[in-house]
Amino acid sequence: MRNSYYDVAQVCPNGHVASSMAETCPQHRKPFCDKCGEATITSCPKCDARIRGYYHVPGVMLGHNYDPPGFCLSCGSPFPWTERKQQAAIDLFIEETQDQEARREFKESVEQIAKDTPQAQVASLRITRLLEPIGKFTAQAIRDILVDVASEMAKKFLIP
Repeated sequence: MRNSYYDVAQVCPNGHVASSMAETCPQHRKPFCDKCGEATITSCPKCDARIRGYYHVPGVMLGHNYDPPGFCLSCGSPFPWTERKQQAAIDLFIEETQDQEARREFKESVEQIAKDTPQAQVASLRITRLLEPIGKFTAQAIRDILVDVASEMAKKFLIP
């Protein structure tokens, strides 16, 4: 749409949104997150491209639900919140198993489910299988973390 544009988002490394309109409403910027206290960012730490925020359409009031993107649109790198959630799930899994092959498979699968590719389905099914022998509460905690980073396709297989 003509004259439509994306604002800049301000997000902490844990994925808490400080502002989805950091450029047009600078008065709402927060140097630190009010949920975890970490410094907020408005650009990709790897390439310095701005984080895409709220989509403005002149004359149209859109709903204001905003979820930060998982990956940088300029360099393709995962944002810190994506990496941290993936690592948290991997760390929880490692606490529950000594099987090195299972750990390797799980790590690879976690990296695949965040991307909306055909392999995300396979990875989701693999994760579900790998979670079966571990404790029920830990498995649920891992699922809860992964749902935040998983593609829509992968979520269908992760949520029992």
